[in-house]
Amino acid sequence: MKGVRPFSDKFEVEIQIVDHCNLKCDNCNHLANIASPWFMSKEEFEFTLQKIKEELLPHGLKRIMILGGEPLLHPQILEFCMFAKKTFPNGVDIDLLTNGILLTSELSAKLKQY
Repeated sequence: MKGVRPFSDKFEVEIQIVDHCNLKCDNCNHLANIASPWFMSKEEFEFTLQKIKEELLPHGLKRIMILGGEPLLHPQILEFCMFAKKTFPNGVDIDLLTNGILLTSELSAKLKQY
């Protein structure tokens, strides 16, 4: 599963849905400052979440972090968050790791639903 890796001993995973970013930080450990635009497809995201549910949830998964690059650059970010919450309605935190620059009041209100 491209873009998925264990994050810590608390059994968390990251899903990288974009490679690039709207910033050019010199210290970026995701290399997003030099990455070409790439977006994970909706089909790949849904497949990845289903595999995580089947293979990792039974072993105590606690948290899924959606990140990039800058995940808010993804044109389907709201759909991704909605699907993630639908797939993991209880017991698994769904977090979005963003630099916040693209976060508007309207987008924030929509994301809070998930």
